[in-house]
Amino acid sequence: MTSVTQCEALRRKAEVKLKEEITRQKEACADINPNVRRIAFMLSTLDLAYNVLISTHVVMVMNTGSTLEQDKHAKYMEQVGKAVEEARNDATAITLPNNYKT
Repeated sequence: MTSVTQCEALRRKAEVKLKEEITRQKEACADINPNVRRIAFMLSTLDLAYNVLISTHVVMVMNTGSTLEQDKHAKYMEQVGKAVEEARNDATAITLPNNYKT
């Protein structure tokens, strides 16, 4: 079983990776002529990074004997979810089929 400090280290790495993906996604979406294929790929990597972060957080919570319903964990999950949802919405608006130029 993984120790709490190892879980925290894994979660920190996952947080950094997710923040990098969000930053890349926002930069790609802010481009004057965004590359739709690139953004669609980045959207899938964003989802993967989010899933990894959530998984590592759940394992850490389980190892500490806490529950996800505790206020600090609920707030953390909500903050992370909002950041990902914002980046996902920006990317989805660009990658929708009616935005393709013919």
